[in-house]
Amino acid sequence: DDSVDGEIHFPDYNIFRSDRNRHGGGIATFVRNSLQITGLEYFCSCLHFESLWLNVKSPSIPHNLVFGCCYRPPSAPTSSLTVTFNFLEVLLSNYKNVIIAGDFNINLLKGNNKT
Repeated sequence: DDSVDGEIHFPDYNIFRSDRNRHGGGIATFVRNSLQITGLEYFCSCLHFESLWLNVKSPSIPHNLVFGCCYRPPSAPTSSLTVTFNFLEVLLSNYKNVIIAGDFNINLLKGNNKT
């Protein structure tokens, strides 16, 4: 991506990015710079799903917190969620506190396999 961190800077926040290898897109998370952040070596390796996982440490949080930023394109098959859920199962077995946020582009209230 042609964007540099300075173009999308917010005071008192750090940006963590996962840019796509092709033109445009990717995901990013802004985190207050008072928090200690490390990237996780856990990645959801799915062709149709992007994610960025951060380990958050703070004196005000009794246990480490894992935060995941996720994106699933609308054109991705719903079967890509199976790989994602398997990944989350492994993640949840290793971490007590996990927050997952993002755009999954799926309506779980519909009774079909389309987004």
